[in-house]
Amino acid sequence: MEIRSAIEKGDVDSAMERVNDLNPEILETNPTLYFHLQQQRLIELIRQGKVLLNSPETLKSKHLQPKKTHPPNPQPIDSKRV
Repeated sequence: MEIRSAIEKGDVDSAMERVNDLNPEILETNPTLYFHLQQQRLIELIRQGKVLLNSPETLKSKHLQPKKTHPPNPQPIDSKRV
């Protein structure tokens, strides 16, 4: 219940510490849980006004930049099928 209480209070860092105290490997082996806790941490930072989504610093952040994708490798043309 301490973990839930910490999350409900907006103290995600304490919740993550309590999760690690309970089982140090749980966040490493459960990427979905880790993602949702990080997501909640961001929500709390925005709520507190510590992160502005449209600030130049945030927009330059490497974490918010789109992934660079490369075009797929073209398949060789099979002259027998053409």
